[in-house]
Amino acid sequence: MASSALPLSEVKRWRLPSIERWAAIVLIVAVALLQAELAVTKSINWDEFFHYAEINAALQGRSVSLLQTPYVRLFSWVPALPGSEIDHIRLIRLLFLPFEAAVAASLFLIIRKEIDRETAACGALAYVTGGYVFLHALALRSDTIAAALLMVALALASLRAPKPWVLGAIAILTALATLSTIKSVFYFPVIGVTLWLKLETRPRRVLAVVAAIAVVACAIFLLVSPALMAQWFGPGARETQAMLREAGVRMFPGKLLPQPSYLKWQMESAPILAGIIVWGAYCAARAPGLRKLLELSRFIPLLGVAFYFNAYPYHYAFIMPPAVIASAPAIQAIVRRYGSISVGPVLFLNAAILSLHQDRGVIRRQEDVISGVHLIFPQPVTYIDDVGIVAFPRAVNRFTSGWGLADYRSQGGPVYLRAAEAEPVPLLIDDGGALDFLPGHRIAEKDSLLPADRAFVSENYLPHWGKVFVAGKRIPAGQSALELPIVIPGLYTLESSPAEIDGLHHGVGDVVRLDRGAHTIAGPRAGETLLRWGDHLPRPAAQWPQQPLFTDF
Repeated sequence: MASSALPLSEVKRWRLPSIERWAAIVLIVAVALLQAELAVTKSINWDEFFHYAEINAALQGRSVSLLQTPYVRLFSWVPALPGSEIDHIRLIRLLFLPFEAAVAASLFLIIRKEIDRETAACGALAYVTGGYVFLHALALRSDTIAAALLMVALALASLRAPKPWVLGAIAILTALATLSTIKSVFYFPVIGVTLWLKLETRPRRVLAVVAAIAVVACAIFLLVSPALMAQWFGPGARETQAMLREAGVRMFPGKLLPQPSYLKWQMESAPILAGIIVWGAYCAARAPGLRKLLELSRFIPLLGVAFYFNAYPYHYAFIMPPAVIASAPAIQAIVRRYGSISVGPVLFLNAAILSLHQDRGVIRRQEDVISGVHLIFPQPVTYIDDVGIVAFPRAVNRFTSGWGLADYRSQGGPVYLRAAEAEPVPLLIDDGGALDFLPGHRIAEKDSLLPADRAFVSENYLPHWGKVFVAGKRIPAGQSALELPIVIPGLYTLESSPAEIDGLHHGVGDVVRLDRGAHTIAGPRAGETLLRWGDHLPRPAAQWPQQPLFTDF
């Protein structure tokens, strides 16, 4: 018994943690609280509104892609809770904390095995507090979910022998990550090289390389063979294939550094992390033998910013962890020179400065707009907008900008008009994108809706409150009768001037039901008459916010 007891110094070390350990724990808790506060007060990005709208669309029985939407199934229970759209997105952001913790923990465990505990702790802290990672790791997107799955897979590959259960777990995790986002392929080389180096004999390594080449070759063959893919996987495979091809063209446009300003800001907002990465790349290039292959493979996800079109701020939370692991020797040198007790607070200060520079007034304006829409329409109605800012059914579940607009224009048909012909769409919110062609805005032809849809919107909506438009018609003054086409049926309130509709006289303030189709307006008419959808729809007392509703991510 005596021989198995720990030395007294070792007992004290475990029972009475050093100041460095307590400092590390305090900093981890402080960063978590700082990020949680930011999750509640930072403005909602347009992507987050769109992804929350996808959750609601699935609940409403509307079509939502199974690919790249893990949040739809994970958080489908959130909309049923009390609170507004903003409250629900805040909650989901907080629920991303465990995913970020899984990324940081995996990073810590790998560095701890390869270097030491202090270096691992500072590496994890450098990642979490590093620029866009700190600001966007909790955003309602697929990135942090996929990063957590892939980093756990990488930790298994790094820390465990390649036994069947380990390989099976890695396969499942990488498959789930790929379903979460196609850009998970950036992690495949580092996971593959890590496993390959674990194989002890040359024949096994050759067999692994051949298997990997065969898998890639089959995927490429199916991608370029529409008939075969449709025969094997059914008619829906053609749409999936088209989506993958389109994504390939847009994700990799052949332009070097497609988003240079965001890379520049990431380096400026996390200078310590940027320096560590540069130093780490130098160390990796000088690593001996096969170790160099492993270390350089860890930089592949980060190198994607050189050609990946969507290298926007949220992307950095996804791509940084393997590069931080590869940069562990640089972190170790800094920790040995200055001590973790000095490095940790500096990293925390970086995050605190980033937090202080966030405009917390934007989310309040977003709340005001959403509250105003709910005042106008207490019950959900189908609507058109760019991002899905309210949790009502969307007539067209796409952006009116970026990829969504390009895909819409490639179809060549009046998608919005057809949607309104399928169901009443009494609400339109001009919150960005191609809808900015509405009164008071100018937009280039290539960035606007197609002519038929522009005509539909211009002729069937009236300004109601700020950038909120409701279905409506303008009946011009005149002597002769005319036909008034109604695309959006429902109750309409007469404003400005009386009119005779379908042989019945209606005064100002009267409410008339108009079905879809043509209606006869008799003459003469002394002035312009407005027909506004709804029974005297209210208007919020507050003015529409004059300052922007969104920040640049």
